[in-house]
This record gives sequence, C-alpha cells and structure tokens, in this order.
Amino acid sequence: MVNNAAGVLELMRRLVTWDDASTVTFGGSLIVSPKSVAPYSELFSHEYGHILQARAIGDDWAYRLIYVLNTLGTSHATHPMEREANQLARLPSDWNGAPIDNYQSPFWYLRVRP
Repeated sequence: MVNNAAGVLELMRRLVTWDDASTVTFGGSLIVSPKSVAPYSELFSHEYGHILQARAIGDDWAYRLIYVLNTLGTSHATHPMEREANQLARLPSDWNGAPIDNYQSPFWYLRVRP
C-alpha cells in the first residue's frame, strides 16, 4: 500500500478517480491512497479484498477491465466487485467507508509495513 501518494502514483490515482480522497487498488499488489490508511482498518481490509479479486483473476489488466465493465449501470454501493470486496473484508455489503465499532480485520495475519 502506498500511503500519502505523490508523483506518478498520485497522478494515476487521480486519473482513475477524478477526486482528492479515493483510495484505489490497481491490481494484485498495488493500493494507492492520497491519505494515510491504518493497517487492518476497514479501508485497508476493503482494498485488500480487491487485491484478492485481482489475484483470483490472475492478470492486473483483466482485473481493471472487468472492474470497469461492471461499473456500467452501477454506483459504488451497488458495484458487484465493491460489494464482494466488502464481504471479503467482513464488512456490510453496502459499507460506505464509515468506521465500524470494534471492527476486526480478517487479514490480521498480514505483515504490514507502517
């Protein structure tokens, strides 16, 4: 995960999101955020769900294409890959980014660099 992204990675993130705040998973090994995301937080766990999706698909470009194709006619709350990432992170399917009291990441075993 790249926290407080700058330079080329921040430019890539902005080209995808068109906003100042969204965190993006670009494939099976790269999450880019304009802010600091706490390890094992809801957002970290949600984005790691996307990492698992990309790895299951097996190709970062195919993951991105499938994600974009699934965007047609959906919102962030109804996008099937967003809902699945929430489920993988043990979040409500329609999780909106808000903190959850006593949240326990299912990915606690990952070694995360600060």
